[in-house]
Amino acid sequence: MNRERGKVYVVDDDSDIVCGMSQLIRAEGLDVEDFNSPVKFMAYMKNAELPDSATCILLDMSRPEVEGLGVQHFLKTLGDIHPVIFISSHGDVHTTVRAIKAGAMDFLEKPFGEEELISIIRKALEESRLLRRQNEMRAEAIRRVASLTHKEKEVLEYILAGFLNKQIADALDIVEGTVKTHRGRVMEKMGVQSVPDLVRVSQIAGVSPAELNDIL
Repeated sequence: MNRERGKVYVVDDDSDIVCGMSQLIRAEGLDVEDFNSPVKFMAYMKNAELPDSATCILLDMSRPEVEGLGVQHFLKTLGDIHPVIFISSHGDVHTTVRAIKAGAMDFLEKPFGEEELISIIRKALEESRLLRRQNEMRAEAIRRVASLTHKEKEVLEYILAGFLNKQIADALDIVEGTVKTHRGRVMEKMGVQSVPDLVRVSQIAGVSPAELNDIL
C-alpha cells in the first residue's frame, strides 16, 4: 500500500518500549527518531530544521528531568505544529485532563495496542499537515500585508471597517481618486479580487478593524 510518509519523534527512557514502538512505526512506512531524555529532545528541536513531512511526538508524560507538560509548553514556542500524543504508565483522569488542556492530541496509557497506537499516529500526522497548511497561509498573508505602504495599510484598515471610498478620503484628508488608486493597489498586493476575500486574508494575517480604535 502506498502511504504518505511522516516523521514520529519518540521521547521515552524505556528502551524496550521505544524499540517496540519504533519497529512498529517503521513498518508503517514512517520515519522515527527517538530520545531517551526530554532535555536532549528539546535541545534537538530548538536547533533542528523543520522536516519536509508531517510530524508528531510520542511523549512520556512523567520524567524526573522535565515533566511532559513542560515539554508541551516548550513545543508551543516553536510554532505548535507537532501534535503531541502523551504516553504514561500512571495515567488518571486528572492527568489526562491536564494533558488535553495543554494541547495534547491524545493520551495513551501503557500498555496500549498496536492498532490503537498507529491509528492515533495517523490522526496526529493528518493534524500536522493541517497545521502546516494554516501556518503557510498565515505566513503568506503576513507577507502580503507587509508589502503594503503605510498609506495602503491605512486604507486597508478603513476598508475592513466598512468605510466607503468617500468616507476614507474624508478620514485621511485625501481626494477620492487617490483612495481608489490605493484601494486597487491593496487588492493587487493582497492577491484578492473581492472585499470578502480581502477580509479573509487580512484576518489570517491578524489585521482587523479593531486597530482603527486609535484612528477614529
